[in-house]
Amino acid sequence: MSGWLSPISILLLFASCSSPQVEQQSKPPLLDPSVLGRPFNGPYPLSVAASDAVYYLTGPQQARPPDGTFKLGTRVALVIDAGSYSLVTSESGITAYVSSSALRLIE
Repeated sequence: MSGWLSPISILLLFASCSSPQVEQQSKPPLLDPSVLGRPFNGPYPLSVAASDAVYYLTGPQQARPPDGTFKLGTRVALVIDAGSYSLVTSESGITAYVSSSALRLIE
């Protein structure tokens, strides 16, 4: 019987340990995709923080030239956070993929 107590107590010890809490960065809410293709009046909680940030209309693949550029300070709303690229829609109505590192939260 004492042979079982040792492995069980070790398992209970590990089961009672909790994982460390990681602080989540504040992210703006995602835009409802149903508004795409229609006039959208905001809010636009992000801005492009890189000068002439390139965008791609159909996806972030880079096997072809970019479809255009967003100027520094262009206000955008986040549609999908896809890791290194994000799908955004701009105040001018362009919905495209842009590098996530080019976006900054407007405070």
